[in-house]
Amino acid sequence: MIKYECNIIEQYSEYIKDIDIKFTQLKKGIFHIDLWQLNLGNIQVKYNNSTVSHKIRGATSENFYCFLLYVSKNKHTYNGCEMQDNSFVISEPKKESEKIGMGSSSCFFIQIPREWVKNTFGYLETGVYNVNNKQLLTRLKCILCRLFHSNTSNPISKKYFSNLIWESIEAIITNTQIKDENSYYSKEYKKVSDFIEKNYKNDLSMAEIANHFKVTDRTLRNIFMEQVGISPKQFQKAIQINKFKDELLNNPKSNITDNLIQNGLKNHSLISKDFKSYFQLTPTQYKKRRIFL
Repeated sequence: MIKYECNIIEQYSEYIKDIDIKFTQLKKGIFHIDLWQLNLGNIQVKYNNSTVSHKIRGATSENFYCFLLYVSKNKHTYNGCEMQDNSFVISEPKKESEKIGMGSSSCFFIQIPREWVKNTFGYLETGVYNVNNKQLLTRLKCILCRLFHSNTSNPISKKYFSNLIWESIEAIITNTQIKDENSYYSKEYKKVSDFIEKNYKNDLSMAEIANHFKVTDRTLRNIFMEQVGISPKQFQKAIQINKFKDELLNNPKSNITDNLIQNGLKNHSLISKDFKSYFQLTPTQYKKRRIFL
């Protein structure tokens, strides 16, 4: 078992190389993720515990199905569908998805070879599934907790846990029903959030955005509070701050003031203060730390 402690987002991305992700911090606060990884031969298991609200977009490897099991009580959504305590996520190989965690969160990622799934089930559709028998989820959680507290250096132990996990997932899949993710708020959030990300440099007012989608300011706010737990203005600021950070890291020799202007950020002193409230460092300090790492 390998354990990583990630105190900047870029570290986390480097440790999840088999999952193509883009991590966006949505709220001010200290970013920290503890990540445990176990390779049982054919099956790979990851467990992470993060401290701050976030949005993850990405896709799994072309060779694996990914099964997600959330164990924290804070709200989570997957492709706009809210997770419940009996929810289980199935993600097809190379399937794009968006996961949102509000507040601190804990999650198991179980990667199963595509051929295993194909030979057993033929095809599984990406989505959030409601498990009819919650005891099956409880059993899988117990197996995974035992796994991370066991010595798996022995090949026999690896095979034992690999078989237990696969048998549990088989039982869960045969007792599930896909959850409808086409709620009004989830569909509207997808359209509006994509629009904000595409136009983040324009620093549009909330009234302009609401008018563009022909909804009231109140409805716009309700959509975002329901889906990501923050206001649309806070979401827009989070996107701008994260895009600005990406520019700093991708172009380390560029001028910080120029980067601010290019990303639609006009009040330089305020942005520097906001940046530090998100990432605990000033833009200059963050860039220097990244170059050092």
